[in-house]
Amino acid sequence: MKINYIKNKDIDKKKWNKCVYEANNTYLYGFSWFLDIIAVQWDALILGDYEAVMPLTKKKKYLVQYLYQPVFIQKINIYTSMVYNQNIYEKFLNAIPKKYVSIDIHLDTLNPKLQNDYELMEYANYELTLNKSYKELYSNFRRNTKRNIKKALSNNIIVKKEDDFTNFLKTRKDRAIKRGAKNINEYHYSRLEELLIYLQKNNSLVTYNAYNHEGEFCASSCYYISKNRATISHTATQFGLNNKANFLTVNKFIEDYASNNIILDLAGSNLEGVAYFNSGFGAINKPYSRICKNNNNVVKMVRDIKNKRFK
Repeated sequence: MKINYIKNKDIDKKKWNKCVYEANNTYLYGFSWFLDIIAVQWDALILGDYEAVMPLTKKKKYLVQYLYQPVFIQKINIYTSMVYNQNIYEKFLNAIPKKYVSIDIHLDTLNPKLQNDYELMEYANYELTLNKSYKELYSNFRRNTKRNIKKALSNNIIVKKEDDFTNFLKTRKDRAIKRGAKNINEYHYSRLEELLIYLQKNNSLVTYNAYNHEGEFCASSCYYISKNRATISHTATQFGLNNKANFLTVNKFIEDYASNNIILDLAGSNLEGVAYFNSGFGAINKPYSRICKNNNNVVKMVRDIKNKRFK
């Protein structure tokens, strides 16, 4: 079967979403509505009659087209219900049109089969299957995690399951500004807000908010629910961080959804502190790959155009 490059307007979204939902590696990020909201501009590679699909999240700068990893999308995957093997990565990557002269995307595999001109980096991602009782799951928590949960409780932190994600959005934005994050701006948060609204309308969002004894907000965890996977996105105020409120919001989700065939996707980071937090709940590292490829001649051309423009 042939892999075809299909422009967004020509994609059969019903067939696309069916392929993503039935895939062995289904993730929320792959559904057309998620890509429409967060990535906005994307085309696709499609094998046969949607036997396997891969979104191509694209941008254009100084006449140069490239593929990139959008903010709030962790992975750009190849989705299929067929028997999975490394060759499928090679075939799809070879099918990417040459007009995309730069590629910087994440794939949900540790060692995709790549050509020599690709650079590969490993990223951490932690997952916890909740198919055991809460007592069993809690017994696998790291000692420090249990201690921080107890600290939050002793500090009178209260966690509530609510529909309101306003404080989550505001605090996440405020934290990013304080960190001086340069790759994220108001536009990205408007996309995130639209996503949360969509998820909530479709009963695919679960939010746990934490408050101090005076009722002041201090932390929040949002869970994006799809099929048998719950993907976390969380934040906390400085008070919440100091009082370990974020440990309590994650613990509460695990307690409520224990004994279910749900994978809690804690996402991840190569930052030691984040990895330590995630693994503390007994989660297992399921690493993925960041792959990069640049046409150095084109990169040089873009740099020259940019320099001339701003002289």
